[in-house]
Amino acid sequence: MNRYLISFEYDGRDFYGSQSQPDKRTVQDELNKAIRTLTKENTKIIMAGRLDRGVNARCHTAHFDAKHKIETPQDEFRFLNSLNAILPPDISVFKIEIKNKDFENWKIPMSTDAIDFSALSNEEKVQIENLINEKEITRIRPGHADFAGAIKYRHKDIRNILERSSARETAARVAVGAICQDILRNFNIFGEAKTLSVGGKTTEKEIDEIIEWAKKEGESLGGEVEIRFKNLPVGLGSFTHWDRRLDGCLAGAMMSIPAVKAVEIGLGKGVSDLPGSKVHDEIFLNDSKAMNHSAFNGTNNVQTRMVTRKTNNAGGIEGGMTNGEDVIIRLSMKPIPTMRKPLNSINIKTKTEETAHFERADTSAVEALGTVALNMASIILLDAFFEKFGPDNFDETMENFKNYEKYAAKF
Repeated sequence: MNRYLISFEYDGRDFYGSQSQPDKRTVQDELNKAIRTLTKENTKIIMAGRLDRGVNARCHTAHFDAKHKIETPQDEFRFLNSLNAILPPDISVFKIEIKNKDFENWKIPMSTDAIDFSALSNEEKVQIENLINEKEITRIRPGHADFAGAIKYRHKDIRNILERSSARETAARVAVGAICQDILRNFNIFGEAKTLSVGGKTTEKEIDEIIEWAKKEGESLGGEVEIRFKNLPVGLGSFTHWDRRLDGCLAGAMMSIPAVKAVEIGLGKGVSDLPGSKVHDEIFLNDSKAMNHSAFNGTNNVQTRMVTRKTNNAGGIEGGMTNGEDVIIRLSMKPIPTMRKPLNSINIKTKTEETAHFERADTSAVEALGTVALNMASIILLDAFFEKFGPDNFDETMENFKNYEKYAAKF
């Protein structure tokens, strides 16, 4: 049996309220008839609330249980179209989703609320203890937060570490970063991400092959991604404040992403192998129409002497500040530590050597890392941008930005 949540709107003028009433036309009765006709099951709509006679609703919700399966977006589209074709014109269902029934399995084991055992019967106590014990994890996964986290917070059940150290938390960062990217685009600043390698392989064919191999072998794979931002103005960041140096802020943000073990800006670790004449990006003047944010650049595409560089080993950052070139960051990600072929480890409960716990895992998350890193960097860059140009009012920020570019063009 599947539980579905529907969202709908209706014109209430011809209804005697939303909930079912004997011998009266109601929204609940109309929905029941339509869904029973479509699913060919004796389903019953449970309304989320009650509205009185003649009241309209722009967004009301209800749920129903049915054996009927809606598994794909195509299934959802067809179901909604068919349902609305059956319903009268004064009711329209605009969304249907499957209720996450698995939530019930975790209400007690992962509860954030204290349970008052003194108010429970012995049978209820045993039932709760059994539910918690079923979900308990005591075998540590090498490479994960399990070992240090269990000791730090004195947890006997590693599940508390497993769930709360998950990279799922980056979903919120991506949401915020997407907004930051949207703001930066207003100033012609754009970011992009690309995968450089997975498991040491660089071509699409090789990457596909090694991922398939890893799936069969129960392995996991890391890789490398690059993010790049274009058209950043000169001077974001600081050379006088250690905590506002832009490369430090970006590196810290990138390293905060779970599984990232190395961050490089520009030439990165390659700077240690070359002499200064091969590392530092020489500066030239070019009589050309200025098209980027380098110093001497006019925003009106006027004829001016534009600063140019033939290399970008600095990755767009010098002295903790942007220098007008593309900001280039590379991140190295380790393989996911939860593996289908578990490694040797220990059981913190039995104090014995055992194989590591396997909960669930992807073979590789390198592609996802690019998305997370791009949005995380966008948060840092917009913060530095607002620190320079002010965040209080968009028009004021734009005015400050344009004035700064005019100054840079006359520098």
